Amino acid sequence: MLDQTQVKSGLSNWKEAVILVDSFLGWEKDFYPGILAGVLILKFLLIWYWDPTLLSFLAVTGIWLSILDYLGPKVLAQVFKPENWTHEKETKYEAVCENIVSGLTKCTAAFKMCHEAKEKKPVVHFAATVTSLLVLSWIGNRINNFFLL
Repeated sequence: MLDQTQVKSGLSNWKEAVILVDSFLGWEKDFYPGILAGVLILKFLLIWYWDPTLLSFLAVTGIWLSILDYLGPKVLAQVFKPENWTHEKETKYEAVCENIVSGLTKCTAAFKMCHEAKEKKPVVHFAATVTSLLVLSWIGNRINNFFLL
């Protein structure tokens, strides 16, 4: 099971970015929702204009994530100096890591519950799974699949 120290050490190169993303997603400033809406609209417009196949989209997304994974810590180390790291930022970072661990624990519990339901009542699990997938398939048929991303 994942604990907070593992998450903290895994994200240590991204500490400043983690705090900024948490602040951004928490809408701590009044203009953050507008920026978020603008970025999402731009993302959907670019995908609409590009009109890629799913495989191309996944490949380009993988390329961007690889570039970000390689260059991100290097750029962050240049932009945010370690001497500017404060106790307040460390407290916020620990809270974010705790929330990540909590979310992963809840996901793990949900998967365990699903697996236990499959073992205890396989017919009900099968019916629920097939029904859910049929509904998802119907929604995907009605709405362009990239719109759902």
